[in-house]
Amino acid sequence: MKKSFYFLPTVYFLLSTFLFGCVGPRVAVKRDFDFSKVQRIAVTSFDGEGGEAASDLLAHALLASGADVVERKKLDSVLREHRLAQADVFDPKTMKSLKEVLGVDALFVGSVTQYSAPESYLVYTGTGAGHRKVTPLKGRSLYPQGTAIGVPDSSILTSAAVVGLNCRMVDVRTGSVVWSAHETYEGIDLETATISLAESFVHSLRSFWPTLSRK
Repeated sequence: MKKSFYFLPTVYFLLSTFLFGCVGPRVAVKRDFDFSKVQRIAVTSFDGEGGEAASDLLAHALLASGADVVERKKLDSVLREHRLAQADVFDPKTMKSLKEVLGVDALFVGSVTQYSAPESYLVYTGTGAGHRKVTPLKGRSLYPQGTAIGVPDSSILTSAAVVGLNCRMVDVRTGSVVWSAHETYEGIDLETATISLAESFVHSLRSFWPTLSRK
């Protein structure tokens, strides 16, 4: 009986960590780069599951902060026209063509490293010791959703959605990476976690890039 009593308080502790704990991205910056020269940017489709949504949400967060963002369909059209794969983007010659055609000063590229949807579990909390089991959960954080309707002595627990994202900002004049960030975030769902990452990345850029609003 004691096991069921100790389990749920632990869940609430993890929930509070999930809701309020945010470390922020790990960031590396090219210190001698003049970010004030960046006036127009483009965001490529990110690699990995959920990559297209991640790039769209990052573009939205950048636009909301005052950046001049090129429509991704225009970028994709230029890349196809010049037969460029994302792996070729760092070539200074191909980057120069993006500058000439689209007028962009910097390009954002990235990849989704982790993309795990939330999962729900039925947990038996009755006195039958042989039935008191919890399946291992993928997310680090848990939150309760109440008692399962029609199932006595039970409750529903849900693991958090987990999204990991790598992102780099590339100077199109040289092909050099001038800003790089990585972060893994847990949210109620995949969209919420991805939005939080996009906004976290933009927040980190404000320290270096004067074009972005300080809101």
